[in-house]
Amino acid sequence: QYQSLYREYLDKLEEHHAETHYVSDYVEMLNVNEKQLNRACKAMTGHSARHIIDERLNFEAKRFLYYSTHTIKEISYYLGYKDPAHFVKFFKRKNGKTPGEYRNHLSSIEPLPPKKKAEV
Repeated sequence: QYQSLYREYLDKLEEHHAETHYVSDYVEMLNVNEKQLNRACKAMTGHSARHIIDERLNFEAKRFLYYSTHTIKEISYYLGYKDPAHFVKFFKRKNGKTPGEYRNHLSSIEPLPPKKKAEV
């Protein structure tokens, strides 16, 4: 029972994570109450529905910062933040660094040298 609801929630989150960050919106889409959704999420992951939304947004933010050259402002709008300052605050709370600091840290890390072929 929980597995099915949790899977539906993840499907909706995948589809709408850039449009809404509110558990109440997902509850409405799934036609369940918030308590049911949180029980399903906690049964499957040990975390609340809110935590799962935050982790999804954080994952997308890191992905964009690593793989794209989009500005912080562009990334924040893509992720559904109307104010880039809210995105920066969210990102810093989750990661201990602002998006700019995170991106600078990534660029300061040198890639590992290519592995040499083993000699036989």
